[in-house]
Amino acid sequence: MSILTPGDIDHRAPYFFLSYEPTPKYGPEDTGDPDEWVRAFFERLSRVVAESTALGDSDVVGYMDDERPRAGWSPRTAAALRSCRVFVPLYAPRYFVSERCGREWAVFARRVRRSVSESEQIKAIVPALWVPTPPPKVPAATEEVKFDAAAMGETYQRLGLYGMMRTDLNQAYEASVAELAQRIVDAAESSRVLPGEEMSYQAVHNAFTGYPRRKLQIVLAPAQRAPARSGAYYGGEDAEWNPYYPQSTTTLADYATDLVRNLEYAPEVLILRDSAEEVLGSQPPSAPAVLIIDPWAGDDPELLRQLRRLDDLDKPWIDIIVPWNRDDDQTYRLEGELARKLEEVLRRRLVEGRMSSRISARDTSTIEEFGRTLRAVVHRVGNQYLKHTTAHPPTGPQASRLRLRGPDGAENRINREDRDA
Repeated sequence: MSILTPGDIDHRAPYFFLSYEPTPKYGPEDTGDPDEWVRAFFERLSRVVAESTALGDSDVVGYMDDERPRAGWSPRTAAALRSCRVFVPLYAPRYFVSERCGREWAVFARRVRRSVSESEQIKAIVPALWVPTPPPKVPAATEEVKFDAAAMGETYQRLGLYGMMRTDLNQAYEASVAELAQRIVDAAESSRVLPGEEMSYQAVHNAFTGYPRRKLQIVLAPAQRAPARSGAYYGGEDAEWNPYYPQSTTTLADYATDLVRNLEYAPEVLILRDSAEEVLGSQPPSAPAVLIIDPWAGDDPELLRQLRRLDDLDKPWIDIIVPWNRDDDQTYRLEGELARKLEEVLRRRLVEGRMSSRISARDTSTIEEFGRTLRAVVHRVGNQYLKHTTAHPPTGPQASRLRLRGPDGAENRINREDRDA
């Protein structure tokens, strides 16, 4: 028996597929594996499942996707999703704001719907509680899945698997893993899920779309590289821009996306040169936005034209950050000239405008300072968006006054016998 990882060239169907959202690194000094706890859990769970089954030496026990292409799935991950017998989502607040995890859920749920009648309870999805997750943070797509955390013990319900591992509650942790493994085995033996058809990542709908989260646009404005500018800070495409190289090996888009998800927003990454009409048009706001401007924008005539257009707009739900990397010798030497060019085209924003914009343009000399500034700017533009967006009440007559109800309200009731997370 074996554990299937993306490094293996193996198209055999795994017994179970572990669906999880990776933990981001917290800066260039974080050199460890942020998912070492998930990996340890996966290996232990795979071993216990193997011991509880009659799988042969050539059978694959579990699949954990630790190969994450920039967009979409690897061929091995796609094959595992199409063929696995049981789907094990690792419940955590981070999981339910993950576009990738929502699509993984959708692929397997589609297979289940094709395999069983509507009246048959879905058993082939076996959730595992990684971090306690309040019911309001769990999207509607999970409601059809039986998840009784209380039945696995008070410690499991209170701390989750990650909490038990970190606090050395070995006996409770082993008992929870054993119970989870038995549920996986029972599900595999009682539910025969048909193989799925081949589908591209882009063709799959995110099952967590209904998650109550706010959208936020991260708009990147990297300059077209000047001849004198080092290409080390730019990749083959705009989304690969990394102004904090080599201290950070993560692209700015990925770093900002992870941070914004932690603030419970649904991030959308846009490139200003490709999305100028959407960002700078006259239409009402569809989301708050943070525009991250390359200090070298002054050497890009087309980008300067777009920034002048931004400066003429009264859109307080859009704020700007300029990443000034103190370890970038080229930028440091020309900082005064680069800043002057930006201030010429963003006079209202950087010179005459709000102090907040001036601070966000400067307080970014390291990736950590950039992160702190981004948090403050996200909070600010989120509030401005709520002030300026238009509410759209439902059409038609209203027989009674609208009421907001909590999780125990009649229209919004959660069946806690079926799900307690």
